[in-house]
Amino acid sequence: MNKLLVIGLLLSTLITTNYTMKCFAKGFPFMKQKMEKLYASPYAKVADKALSAVVKITYTFKKKIMDGEFKGEEKDHTVLGAGIFVHPKGYILTSAHVFYELEENDFPIITFYPANPNFMTGGLGEVLVIDETVDLALVKMSHYDKPYPTLPFGDTDTLQVGQEVVAIGHPRGMGWSVSRGIISYLGRLHPFVYTLVLQTDAAVNPGSSGGTLLNLEGEVIGLVFSINSMPEHNISSGIGFAVPADACLRFLEEHKEILK
Repeated sequence: MNKLLVIGLLLSTLITTNYTMKCFAKGFPFMKQKMEKLYASPYAKVADKALSAVVKITYTFKKKIMDGEFKGEEKDHTVLGAGIFVHPKGYILTSAHVFYELEENDFPIITFYPANPNFMTGGLGEVLVIDETVDLALVKMSHYDKPYPTLPFGDTDTLQVGQEVVAIGHPRGMGWSVSRGIISYLGRLHPFVYTLVLQTDAAVNPGSSGGTLLNLEGEVIGLVFSINSMPEHNISSGIGFAVPADACLRFLEEHKEILK
């Protein structure tokens, strides 16, 4: 008799709990979203935390056509890149080479998503600092009306080869894109910069320069700046590089007077 009573109570509890959960999900969409996020993958959690702090950078410049029927004529070319907010007042860390074609007295267009991923906003940015030795640049949004979202930096010393990472950027101007992979190597030499860099197999393509590499805690561990690709195709080959967080922090420390 006792056994039957226990079984009955358990079944009653399960049925009631299931019914309650369904009622919450059906009657309270907000609660449903919160419940779903509790069970999201670690990559989804990182993306949810980081997307609003990653910006898209674009500008156009004139370039002469070197051969063919229209040789000598000028054509508009669009430069694509990404960056991350590093200060609530709108300071952005990105790759220096993104601005190598920026003409004097010109301003890049900065686009980003605030808290709502369905609402895109942006404005013009001003390039304040370019350091080619580490391929880093500091840009400031032209307007400031409320604090911009920022991301914490992780500890480079605790990184391990094989550790899972998430990359966020704007490959080929497609807009915000999230990819995942691992750290393939630590302390890689690279001909473009005077610092040891991180190597990752997370998908990185043109347009992602200045995008962020994050650990699964949502901390910035590197700034993407280069890929090893076949020149004739210029596509990701699973070999991407990022300036490590400690080098990024040194750069920001050197220019802390600007960030006040």
